[in-house]
Amino acid sequence: MNINLNRKCPEGKVVNPLTGRCIKKEALEKKMKKIEKDKAKEKDTDNDTENNTDSNNDIIINVQPSNNKKIVDSLKILADYERINKEPFKVKAYEKVIDSIELFDKNIETPEDIKLLKGVGKKIEDKIIEFLDTGNIAEVNSVLSDPQYILGNKLKSIYGVGPAKITELMTKIKDFDELKEHPELLNDKQKIGLKYYDDMNIRIPIAEGKQHFKIVHKILNNLYQGIEFEFVGSFRRKNKDLGDIDILIKNRSGLVLKDVIKQLEDKSYVIEKLAQGNNKFMGICKLSPELPARRIDILIAEPSYYYFALLYFTGSYNFNIYMRKIALKKGLSLSEYGFKAANAANAGVGVGVANNKNIIDTTDSIHSEEDIFKYLDMAFVEPYKR
Repeated sequence: MNINLNRKCPEGKVVNPLTGRCIKKEALEKKMKKIEKDKAKEKDTDNDTENNTDSNNDIIINVQPSNNKKIVDSLKILADYERINKEPFKVKAYEKVIDSIELFDKNIETPEDIKLLKGVGKKIEDKIIEFLDTGNIAEVNSVLSDPQYILGNKLKSIYGVGPAKITELMTKIKDFDELKEHPELLNDKQKIGLKYYDDMNIRIPIAEGKQHFKIVHKILNNLYQGIEFEFVGSFRRKNKDLGDIDILIKNRSGLVLKDVIKQLEDKSYVIEKLAQGNNKFMGICKLSPELPARRIDILIAEPSYYYFALLYFTGSYNFNIYMRKIALKKGLSLSEYGFKAANAANAGVGVGVANNKNIIDTTDSIHSEEDIFKYLDMAFVEPYKR
């Protein structure tokens, strides 16, 4: 793309040297200062990373360039809006671009950078250019204040309420409080989600999370002495608070999930069942009558992929993207099931569903989470640094 720096702009506007578009002089000055600030910050981070690669305790991961994350966050909002409006093709278009940006190592700063991305149509390209010009996308601001989006966003956070149900409900209610007055619009599982909606939106302090761990640890070890399991997600990353209780268990001979759940119910810890299978449980738990109810997910992983699942479900989301980028550079696709040979069909991050087909056999080389890092020639990164 050739940028005409001699282009004549309306009074009060100047040519943006990055995009060739006319924008307000104040906006350009603000934008250029921000770019310089971001570059300086990224340079410092790169230097820190380079200086610390030999020390497991001091590794700093620059997981996503600054512009890219902001663009992705904006496009996710627009994708959610189209999902609420039942526009699956638009949703898929946004998801493809989001996927492409998340795998893009370079900070997006110019229209030329956008051209290097896969699957970007003209309309989405214009939105990204608008972000480069102004630092935001006007449509996003409009969506965030749209009552339909606000309502749809609340509805989708109720367990069991998907896009089709959201569309149906939005033809029958005007606001969220109205749904509370008409629970008959929901099925039994969705009613449970609505019943505990307020509790589910209260973060779990890490101190409370540790109490959950003690209860589960005692019950699991009473049933299966020495069983290997972890509380994953924010708990394992040692965040100050958690969204829910996520538990990963390594399968072993004789392990029966329904027996585990029975014990948790007998202790009045699990108070509601949302979904249960042989290897996965989703429900509601509670430490005491005085404390909020919490969402709990329990997943059993086979020994062949337990450590891959541990890495994946520990997160963070951005760190998982970072790991997948490293794997892709080595011709591999990384998921919670293991490594595959990377190709167009399975190398994505956000699009499609991961599966355990065509997994490379790593049973002789992967015996811990650390071994996955070694396989990729990476220094191990402690969970709290992810």
